[in-house]
Amino acid sequence: MKHLLLFWLGLTLSSVALTETELEAERQSQTATAFTILFDSSGSMSKNNKITQAKQAFSVWLSSQNPADAFSLIHFAREGTLAVPLQKNNLEQVQAVVKKLQANGQTPIVNCLRIAHQNIQERRKTYSPYERHLVVVFTDGGESLDARGNKGVVSEIKKLTRDNIEVVGIGFHGQGAYMSKSATSYYDAYNTEELKETLTKVAAEIDPNAEVYMTEQDRKRMENLDLNPPTAKVKAESAAGVPQTTQTQTTSKKRGLFSKFPFAIFIVVAFLLLKKIF
Repeated sequence: MKHLLLFWLGLTLSSVALTETELEAERQSQTATAFTILFDSSGSMSKNNKITQAKQAFSVWLSSQNPADAFSLIHFAREGTLAVPLQKNNLEQVQAVVKKLQANGQTPIVNCLRIAHQNIQERRKTYSPYERHLVVVFTDGGESLDARGNKGVVSEIKKLTRDNIEVVGIGFHGQGAYMSKSATSYYDAYNTEELKETLTKVAAEIDPNAEVYMTEQDRKRMENLDLNPPTAKVKAESAAGVPQTTQTQTTSKKRGLFSKFPFAIFIVVAFLLLKKIF
């Protein structure tokens, strides 16, 4: 009998621990930030040692980031390259790719933004639709492949923000101001130190006065939300003449107490049982 009781207690404790782990994982999925970095590695970055300055600044910033957050890196080679997919615990991989980047080729910002958008949409389907997504667009120039030019960049950024994705534009050495009207926030940087300082701001909370867009799916979810707390429901039912039984109220109180201290109550009961047996 003693052995059976101990076995049961062990299984129950394991179940409780697993539940708490799952809850923590769910909490992190809804509060973590996912960074997608668009890094300008075009030929113009070879001038005035800009590529070296940028790599130094990004290396410092990445080394200070939370590994629990997700990161992705897209650079401008071959009309846009997803070098590191969006996932957690990959900071070292992102840093290694940044260190090896060379300045050459054109400036396909539009295509890189499309790659970023698709990557984020896929992650939302497989990981969590509530994760905060932030796209950092770092460039020293304008769009050179899309026929719309910088207007195409502005258009793609607006698509991201309408999908509840924050976009931070960083113009390097006086280029990139065209992003200021469509990006969530925009900064100019002219050297390594200014770029380092700018990067520390990219994860800042969104401006409370900024315009927020909702997708049709978000609207439907909002419509189905029950915004009335339990006390309000009880009052409404009472006003309508629906009787509230003592049994229901007592059960509600018991559930409320147990929901606040489920693990503590279980430990006390288990301790008393073991003390009585042994």
